Amino acid sequence: MKKLFVILLILAAGLAYAALNHHFILFDDHLKILKKNNYSLQNTLVDGRGAKKLKLLLEPDLIQAGIKDLIGQTESYKIPTKPPAVSK
Repeated sequence: MKKLFVILLILAAGLAYAALNHHFILFDDHLKILKKNNYSLQNTLVDGRGAKKLKLLLEPDLIQAGIKDLIGQTESYKIPTKPPAVSK
């Protein structure tokens, strides 16, 4: 029972550390992680799907973390509509 408690305590500490140090940004088709500049729980999990990407550019914490570069990368990534032709 003590081992289980210790494992759960370590897991909880790791999750708290991740929440304090990283922004988890959910885009339309993937999840991106940015390192925070300061320790806080503000903007830990951010929804950036659809038109909400423009609202992300108004958050000072996210701007300092580099959201502008990240949005530029996600906009340049396009999913192909047709599979490539296979030559024999």
